[in-house]
Amino acid sequence: MLEYGIHVVGVDISTNVIRYAQAQAKEQNLPVDFSVMNVLQHPLPFDDATFDLINARLIFAFMTPEKGN
Repeated sequence: MLEYGIHVVGVDISTNVIRYAQAQAKEQNLPVDFSVMNVLQHPLPFDDATFDLINARLIFAFMTPEKGN
């Protein structure tokens, strides 16, 4: 996606995962913004319509019907 000039944001609850991703991005000279946060908590620190695409792999394993709204 970066080759098309798209701004990429990486988010994870794990500090270790974010550190690893930052190191990989730096090694490959990729301009990605990373943040440690729990995406199941609301509100998130992003304005509405910030993202055109969200890739949330494995998130459903951590969601309950009560949190799915």
